[in-house]
Amino acid sequence: MPLEPALAGLEYARRSSFHGARKRFRGTRLVATDLDWSAGDGPDEVRGPVADLLMLATGRAAGLAAISGQGAERIAATMQPRDPAVLVGRP
Repeated sequence: MPLEPALAGLEYARRSSFHGARKRFRGTRLVATDLDWSAGDGPDEVRGPVADLLMLATGRAAGLAAISGQGAERIAATMQPRDPAVLVGRP
């Protein structure tokens, strides 16, 4: 995924109430590991590639695989996959 368009999407999704990112990321500082970018504040930090942060911002559990930081477990707990098999690796 091209970095600049992904970052634009992340900025939009992070501020939008549609995807639930404002609530999901409350109290969390996001840090991109592939760009010089960070946003948010709080005691928790989540680090990862901008494409994975974008997936998390839009409610996609696939972004969980590449994130790290103190807030990663809390973010994972907020993800509600449409199909529970997504998180356990079953088809």
